[in-house]
Amino acid sequence: MYTKNLLENADGMFQVPPSKIFYCYSIWQSVFDEMKSAIPNIEFFQGFPFMDVLSEWGTLQGHKVLVLDDLMVESADSKELIHLLTVGIHHNSITLIQILHNLYCKGKAMRTASLNCHYFVLFRNYRDQLQIQTLGRQIFPGQSKYFLDAYKKATSVAYRPLIIDLNPHTDKTYQLTTDRGVGQTPIVYHSTE
Repeated sequence: MYTKNLLENADGMFQVPPSKIFYCYSIWQSVFDEMKSAIPNIEFFQGFPFMDVLSEWGTLQGHKVLVLDDLMVESADSKELIHLLTVGIHHNSITLIQILHNLYCKGKAMRTASLNCHYFVLFRNYRDQLQIQTLGRQIFPGQSKYFLDAYKKATSVAYRPLIIDLNPHTDKTYQLTTDRGVGQTPIVYHSTE
């Protein structure tokens, strides 16, 4: 599980290691027991957190990671998600990881979520290639072939994602890479267009 590995290696994966990880989920999974044992600073929360809970977490010292796992439906029209993305994250030192199964889920909060996303981690999806093509045209207008080639090459290996880095501080040369796990050398895809 990509998220599990990321969180287990959080000290080496984030510029500022998280002091606390809040993992919000829809249905309990056995892998969460493993994560509890391996990650001492993780706390699990069932459901989408409401504003009072988010505010409380925001007041804690240090960098926090908030994971929303399989909560796409609950967050699609959430005012809390919009507030979190436009205000809460920046002022409360929170990194949000939102696990989605649909890049273009309908809902008032989803476009705001997509526009405020600094990293997309895309895995192979044979079912709807049009979503990938659309995202490529939005991020790389006029260079969609470059993007699609990078996506196909990166995801040709099972469970290896293409990472799109939209952080404003990132050099555009490094916008498309494979996994950047601890001890791994990422493949960087450069445009030839």
